[in-house]
Amino acid sequence: TQPVRVVLSHGLDLPLDGRLARSARVVPLWLIHGPSADPEPWRSLCARTFRIADLSPVRVLTCLGAAGLTRVLCEGGGSLAASLMREGVADRLIGFTGGLAMGSEGRPSVGPLNLAQLAGAPRYVLDQVRDIGGDVMAEWHLAP
Repeated sequence: TQPVRVVLSHGLDLPLDGRLARSARVVPLWLIHGPSADPEPWRSLCARTFRIADLSPVRVLTCLGAAGLTRVLCEGGGSLAASLMREGVADRLIGFTGGLAMGSEGRPSVGPLNLAQLAGAPRYVLDQVRDIGGDVMAEWHLAP
């Protein structure tokens, strides 16, 4: 089965002449948007659209589940990762590290979790570590 690309955009303010739009007829694209967005231009490009009241992780995943998706790989930035972890819906983490130190100029892989205490941090258990082309991939699952 071909993976489905899912993009969240409250106002659907994505470029209609960009790569995402140009590839919508070839690779399945689902767009989840807020109530005020106009999905018609994207539908004409063969994208499937979903209007939901708010784009919280639980509501988005509920919407995707109702549409038949049972596994979702999220490749967003640190803010998305943090929101999924805060809501308790990130059951697996896959992280890549390489021999490059960026310091504080780099972007965090996980944004603020708003933790009052370290004891409140989500806990994950290491499943495997693999060498991939000079980088290291670590896979973790949510601790019971």
